[in-house]
Amino acid sequence: MIRTALRRRGAAGAALVLAVSGALAVVTVLPTADAAPADLLPPASGILPGPAAGGDDPGSWGPCVPDPDATDNCQGWLIPPGQIVTSFPGTDDGPSVVVGGDFTADLGSAETEGLLVVNGDALFNKSYNVGVAGGGTGVVPAHRADMLVVGGDGTVVNPSLDPQAGGGPATVGIGLTTTDGTSRFGDIHVGGTWNFRDPSYTEASNPGFGRLGDIDSANQSPPAVEQQNVIDHDTSVLEDDHYTDLFGADGKMARYSQQCYAELSTDTTATTVTNEGGTLTLEHGTVTESGSDVTLTSDGTGQLVEFSLPPTLGARGTPVNLHFVGVADGATVLVNTLSTGTVSQFIGDVYWGSGTSDDLKARALTIGNHILWNYPFTTDLTLGGATQFPGSILVGETTSTTSVGFSGTNGRIYTPGDLVHSGAATSTSGDELHTYPFTGALGCLRAVPGTFSVQKAITGEGASTVPDDTAFTAHWEVTGPSDSPDLGRSGDLTFLADGTPVAGPTDLQEGDEVTISEVTPPDVPGVDWSTPTFSPNPVTIGGENTVQAVTVTNTATLQRGGFTIDKTVAGDSGASTTTFDIGWQCSAENLDGDDSGTVHLTGGGSETITGFPVGTTCTFTEPAPDDDHGTWASAVDPTSLVIEEGDGTSQVVTVMNTFTHAVGGFTIRKTVTGDPGASTTTFTGTWTCDAPNADGRSSGTWSLSDGGRLGLDGFPTGTTCSVAEDTPTDDNGTWTSSIDPSGPFTITEGDASARVVTVTNTFTHAVGGFSIVKTVTGDDGASTTTFTGRWTCDAADAQGDSSGTWSLEDGGTVAFDGFPTGTTCSVTEDRPTDDNGTWSSSIEPEGDFVITEGTSATQVVRVTNTFTSTVGGFQVSKLVRGDDGASVDTFTIDWSCDQPNADGRSSGSVTLHAGDESDPITGFPVGTTCTITEPAVDDPSGTWAATITPATVTIGSEGTSEIAAVTVTNTFTASRGGFTIQKEVTGDPGASTTSFAIDWRCSAANADGDDSGTVRLTDGDTATITGFPVGTTCRVTEDTPSDDNGTWRTPTIDPGEVTIAEDDGTTQVVTVTNTFDAPTPTPTPTPTPSGTTPAPTSPAPSTTTPAPAPTSGPTTPSAGGGGLAVTGFDALTIAAVGAFLLALGLAAVLVARRRRS
Repeated sequence: MIRTALRRRGAAGAALVLAVSGALAVVTVLPTADAAPADLLPPASGILPGPAAGGDDPGSWGPCVPDPDATDNCQGWLIPPGQIVTSFPGTDDGPSVVVGGDFTADLGSAETEGLLVVNGDALFNKSYNVGVAGGGTGVVPAHRADMLVVGGDGTVVNPSLDPQAGGGPATVGIGLTTTDGTSRFGDIHVGGTWNFRDPSYTEASNPGFGRLGDIDSANQSPPAVEQQNVIDHDTSVLEDDHYTDLFGADGKMARYSQQCYAELSTDTTATTVTNEGGTLTLEHGTVTESGSDVTLTSDGTGQLVEFSLPPTLGARGTPVNLHFVGVADGATVLVNTLSTGTVSQFIGDVYWGSGTSDDLKARALTIGNHILWNYPFTTDLTLGGATQFPGSILVGETTSTTSVGFSGTNGRIYTPGDLVHSGAATSTSGDELHTYPFTGALGCLRAVPGTFSVQKAITGEGASTVPDDTAFTAHWEVTGPSDSPDLGRSGDLTFLADGTPVAGPTDLQEGDEVTISEVTPPDVPGVDWSTPTFSPNPVTIGGENTVQAVTVTNTATLQRGGFTIDKTVAGDSGASTTTFDIGWQCSAENLDGDDSGTVHLTGGGSETITGFPVGTTCTFTEPAPDDDHGTWASAVDPTSLVIEEGDGTSQVVTVMNTFTHAVGGFTIRKTVTGDPGASTTTFTGTWTCDAPNADGRSSGTWSLSDGGRLGLDGFPTGTTCSVAEDTPTDDNGTWTSSIDPSGPFTITEGDASARVVTVTNTFTHAVGGFSIVKTVTGDDGASTTTFTGRWTCDAADAQGDSSGTWSLEDGGTVAFDGFPTGTTCSVTEDRPTDDNGTWSSSIEPEGDFVITEGTSATQVVRVTNTFTSTVGGFQVSKLVRGDDGASVDTFTIDWSCDQPNADGRSSGSVTLHAGDESDPITGFPVGTTCTITEPAVDDPSGTWAATITPATVTIGSEGTSEIAAVTVTNTFTASRGGFTIQKEVTGDPGASTTSFAIDWRCSAANADGDDSGTVRLTDGDTATITGFPVGTTCRVTEDTPSDDNGTWRTPTIDPGEVTIAEDDGTTQVVTVTNTFDAPTPTPTPTPTPSGTTPAPTSPAPSTTTPAPAPTSGPTTPSAGGGGLAVTGFDALTIAAVGAFLLALGLAAVLVARRRRS
C-alpha cells in the first residue's frame, strides 16, 4: 500500500451536499473538513471553470470547443492515434496545451496537435509541428483558426540541434493538406520578436533563424495560397479569450490544482465534493505496487475516484505499468502527486483493467477524457515513457518546469510554469502531444453559504415529447425582509427539462426571502404549456451549507387536430357494392386512445376523426372493394398527412372509387406435340359466342401456329362460347386433335388471359426403313469374307439412333426401320483389303436416299464388292549404243513365261526402235517367271551385240502392283575398209619435183576420227588409208605441181571416187599420175672466126615454154621438131643429177609415212 504523506491546505469548513429529490427540498449538513475557498467551484464538466476560450459563456477549460463554421465538430477522435492521410475526422478549436511560462521543443519531441498557447517565449530547438500532426487524433482546429499563440518571443533556431538535421535549420510546420484536398493551416500570433525567417524581411533582419510555418507577412491579405499561414503581433486573444485568468499564482491553474484538487487527497474522510452541477460522491482509491506493476483500485462507489502516487515511479529504461481496476463506468479519475520537490515518473503502459492486452490499453485511451493527472506543488516534474499516455495533465506551481517525454500524450496539458517537450530524460524520440478533450466531472471540498436551487418538473400528456436539453429560465428576486441589504436584488437561472438542479447565488443573507417566477417557457413543437407552479415559493435562505430546493412544474398539454375522410363514387352503374371501408393508421393515439381505425362510407358520405397530437403522421388506405358485377378502382388523396392543430375539418382526405362493369374474354392457344417433320404448321378453326363482345362480334375464325395465341375479350360475364378446329391433313403423317375445354364455356371476369382454350394437335409421322444387302463377285481366292460400313440419317429411328455400323458376308442382309418419312440417309463401306488381290466396291443407290413410308424391305441398298486377284507384268525398253552407220533400226524382242496372263498368252514378241518402251505386258499371276530374249541381228553394215537386264523376271517380286522393267541394250560395231593411193610419174626426165602432195576427203571419219588428209608420194610409192565405215565415199585430189625445169601436166586420178568396202584398204587403189614435160632447147649461134682468141662467154639462158594443160592418160611427147639434139655434159645433165638426189629424199619420206599408215 502506498500512501503519500499528505499536506493539508486551506481553511477548515463544512462541505455542502446538494440533493434534490422530486419537488422537495432536502438540506444536509456535511462533516467538517478542509474546504476550498468559496470562489472555487469546478465546472460540471471540464478541468477549470469558465469563462473559457471560444466556448459558451461561461463554458469551461478542457472540453472540445466547436468551430462556428464546421460541420464535423467534436467527433471522430482516432483511438489509438493514427496517421492523418485521407481527411480530417473532426474539428476542435479548443486549446490543447496552455503554458503560463515558456515553451521549449527540444530533442526527442515531434509535434503538438491542436492549439498551443504560450504566455511567455516559445523556443524551437528542432523541427516541430504545431496545430496539425501527421499522426494523432485528427480532430484539430479549423482552417484559419488559431493554432499558435505566443505572448513573448518566437524563436526557431538555425542550425537545428537535432543531429539528424545535418546542420540545417529547424522548421516548424503549422498545417497540413490531406489527400482529399482538405487544407487546415492555422493563424499564428507572436507578441514579441520574430526570431525566424520571414520572406518579407531581408536576411540581415533575421539572420541565423529557422522557419516558422509557411508565412510571408507582407503577402497575406489575402494569403497567396491556401497552404499559407497568417501571422501577426496581435496577442489580444490572451485577454479576450480569458487565458490571463489562468496564469500566475492567483490564476485558475495554480489555485484549482493546489487549493481544490490537491485537497481531495489530504482528507480521506471526505465523501462528497461540489461543482457547478451539484455534488459528486468521492471515493479514495488504493494504490499497490508489485514489481513493475502499479495497480490503482476502486471499489466502484465513487463518481469521482481519487488516487495518490509517490513522486518517483520507475526509472529511465525501467518504467512501471499502471492498471486502473474497478472504476465505475462514467466515473472521473483524479490522480494526485503531492510532492513539493522533484517528481520523476517513468511510465510504461497504462491499462484499464488488471490484464495487459492491447484492448485494455485502448480502453484506457478511451477513458482518458475522464482522467486528470494533477501535480500541484512540484517545481521539477519529469514525465515520460515509450507509451500512449491517457488523460490530461494539470500542474499547479508557477515556478515549475515540466518535462514531458511520452511517445504520445493524449489529453490537455495545463501548466502555469514552463513546459519542455523533450525525450532526452526518458530516452524517447518522436514524442507527440495529442489533442484529446477532458469531459470528466471534478469537484472541491467547499463550505457553501446558504442558497436555493431550481429544478424543472414536467407533467402532463406532453411531458415525454419535451427534450431533456430544453432550457427554461427562472427569475428570482429578494422580496424580504424589508431590512435585508439584498432587498430588490434579482437574477435569472437557466435550468434544463431533465430535472438537474441549478444553484442560486451563494452570497445571499441568511433569512433573505426569495420569490421565484418563470420567464415564458420555450416553444416546443406540438406542446401547449400550462401556468407553472413553484414549490415552495417564496423560500427563505437558511444557514451555511443549506440549499432551499424549488421545483418549477410545468404541465405540457399536447396540441391536437384531426382529419376528415370524404367518399366519392364514379364510373359505371350496376355495382352491387354501395358501402366502402377506409382504413387509417396514425403514429400517435388520439384522445380516445386510438391510433388506427376504419370508417364505413357510402358515396357522398364523410367522417371526421380528431384528438391527435399535432405532428402525428396518419396514413390512409382502402381495400379493393368486391363486386359481383364489376371492379372498383380506388384513389386516396392524400395517402398520408401530418396533423395540424384544428378541429379536423381543414385536413380532408378524399377517397374516390370508380366502378367498371365486369367483362371477360378468352384466349385460343395452339399447342403442337408429337413427332417432328410435319408439313403442316398452321391450323385453322372457328369460335362462337352467344353474346357479342365490345367490338360487336359473336363469332369468327382463327389461324395459329405452334405456340401462337389469339386473345378475344370484351364479352359480358356469363357469355357462353365454344371453339372448333378444322381437321388438319399432312403429307408426312397423321394428326389427332383435342380442345380443352372440349365444349361450351362461360366467360368470367378478367382479360383474355383469364380463360385459355388450348387446342392441341399431335402429329404421328409416317415411318419407313431400308435394308443393306451384300453381294460379292469377281475372282476366286480372296482372303476377305466379311465387309463393314456405316449408315447415317438426318433423323433418328424409333430407338433414337441416327447412325450406326453394319457387318455382312456375301448374300447377307441387315434391316433398319422406324425412320420418319422424308429422312435422308446414306450408306458407306469401309474399304476392304486383301492379301490375295484387290476389291472394288459399288453402292446402289449411291449417296443420299430419302425414306419413304413402308418397311425396311421397301428400300434396298446393295453393296457389291468385286475381287480381282493380284497380277503383275513387265515392260521392255530398247537402248542402242555403238557405231553409227547401222542399216538396221528395228529390233524384235521375244518373251516367254511359265504361266499365261489374263489374255491367255504365255509368250510373244515386241518390236522396238532405239529409245522405245513397250506397252506393259501384264496380267500374269504373281510368281510367274518370264524370260526375255532377242534373236541375232543381221546387218550388212556391221555386227550387233545384245545384253538383256534382267533376262528373267519373277512377277510380283517388287510388289504386287509393280511392272518389272527389262532393258535390252544393242551395241553396233560397224564394218570398215580403206583405199590405197599409188603415185606414178611419167613424161620427160629432168623434173626438179619428185615428191607430190595428194589430198583425200571422205564422207565419214575413219577409226582415227579423220575424214580428210594429205599424203606425199614419189613415183612408185603407195599410201594405204583404212578404218572407214563400209559405204563411205572418198575422193582423192592433187594440185598441179610446178617445176623449175619444166611443166607438169594436170594429174590424172583413177578412179576419182571410191566407195569403201570391207577390206584391209589394199583392194581399191587410186592411181595419181603426174606427167612432166621438159622445155625445148634454144639453138646455139655459130661463132665468127677472128684473129684473136675469143674470150669465153656464158651460155645464153634457155627460155622455158609453159607446158600445155595436163590431160588424163599417159603423157606422150609432142610430134614434130623445132629443137636440136643436146650433146655433151650440159645444164640438163646437172639438173638430172639434182632431180635424182631429190627423188631419193622424197622416197625416204614416203617410206616413213607408209609405216605410220
